[in-house]
Parts: sequence; C-alpha cells; structure tokens
Amino acid sequence: MVIQSIQRAIAVLSMFSSSQPSIGVTEIADALGLNKGTAWGIITTLEQCRMLKKDPKTKKYQLGPKVYDLGLIFSISLPVNRIAARSVQDLADKSNLTVWMGIWDGKAILVTINALPKSRGKTATQVGPKLAAHCSAVGKAALAWLSSEDLTSFLEGNDLDAFTPSTITDRHDLIKDLEETKRRGFAISKQEAVIGQSGLGAPIFDAQGDLSAVIGIAGPSNTVLGDRFEELSEMLLIYANEISEHLGYSPKPLAKSKREDV
Repeated sequence: MVIQSIQRAIAVLSMFSSSQPSIGVTEIADALGLNKGTAWGIITTLEQCRMLKKDPKTKKYQLGPKVYDLGLIFSISLPVNRIAARSVQDLADKSNLTVWMGIWDGKAILVTINALPKSRGKTATQVGPKLAAHCSAVGKAALAWLSSEDLTSFLEGNDLDAFTPSTITDRHDLIKDLEETKRRGFAISKQEAVIGQSGLGAPIFDAQGDLSAVIGIAGPSNTVLGDRFEELSEMLLIYANEISEHLGYSPKPLAKSKREDV
C-alpha cells in the first residue's frame, strides 16, 4: 500500500541537490503538480521534523540538519564502510592523493568515504557528494561491472552530459570504454569530470561476487596519469581486492596496468 503523503514528502526532499540547494514553495508545488496549499502543508511538516529549514532572507527552503544526521547513520551502518575505512585512509596516505569510496545508487555514485592524506594535515569522512557515473573513474568502475540489464537501463534513462571537452557523451563510445575498463580491471577518467583532474577507479565485490562498492584515486592529471600511473593503478587494485576479501570475496588475479591505455 502506497501512502500518498509520504510519497509526496519524499518527492519534495528528492528535489534538492548540489546544483539546487534552495527551493521555494511555488517551485516545489509547480514541479510536483501540487496546489500551493498542499505543498505548504508538506513543507511545514518537514520543517517541524528538521528535515527542511527556511532561509529567513530568501524565504526558500534547504535540507535540514535531520537529513545530515540520517546520512551519518547511514554511512556508519554500511558494512563496507566499517570494513574499508582503514584501508581507504591507508591508500590516501600512501598515494598522497584523495581517495573516494562509494556505492551505486542506480544513477550515480554516492560517496560514503572521502579520505584525504594525513600529510595535508587533515582527513575527512563524509556522506556525499554524488559523482556522475559516465565521467568519473569510480562511476565507470561501477558501470563496467553492472549487469547488462542494469547498464542498458542506465544508458536509456540518463543523459551523458558534458562536464568538460573530454567527457564521453556518446553511448557507443562509453560502452567501448567500459569494455576496456573491465578488461583492464580498473577505470580511468582523463579530465572527464573536471579539467586538470583525473582518476582511477576499481570495483569492490561482496561474498557473492556482486558489486558492493567502488574505490578510486583522484588528483592532478600529470600525477595520476603521469610517471606514477602504474604505481597508483597497482596500489588501487591491491586495496580494492583487500577490501573485497574482507567482505568474503575470493578475488581473481590482479589485472595489470597498461601504459598504452593512458
């Protein structure tokens, strides 16, 4: 049984994103096809529950602190987060680069751990952001190991927007890239999401051999794809397999980095 009021409340919360952090009542009502009174009632209830908060200056709404609380609980409760946290930080320290770990949410990668090397004087663990699947290394690592049905669903239901001149926006080109990724054992993003930044991404598997999460290294292109490419790709695969083993997966032999892929 579907409870319409709950469904509508979830629809309101789902409208918020990094590109749209603040939304007005009229915008919400129009987007969801609701009259303003109904939208107002939902928004007011969510505000009382601390799921939304109102900006006193703009009168628009933003996600509230309760959403953040729930996100932290979600992150802490993920088995792969508990198992992988130390390995993710260790990889960040050894590579001296940012390391992302995240899970596939059906459309993108939800980052569940974002680790910075201790040499930078700080570390960070957080829920989010979401990374576009077709242009990030961790995203392409997930896409490459999806079932053919799930990959087809993604390609048919999502636009491959261009973030930089290097972003792959043609579906056939992306499929070819994913085939190469699976053969290689890890994904490569060559300034496809951010100019000057590149990344490497690898899958993490559970005991059943299903995709559990993805892990990736990100940094300046001349570092990630330069003289340290083979070192970093081997390091990434070692840690991806280590985390998979801790989840009960029996890994296959490591794929070797291919200089000609860069």
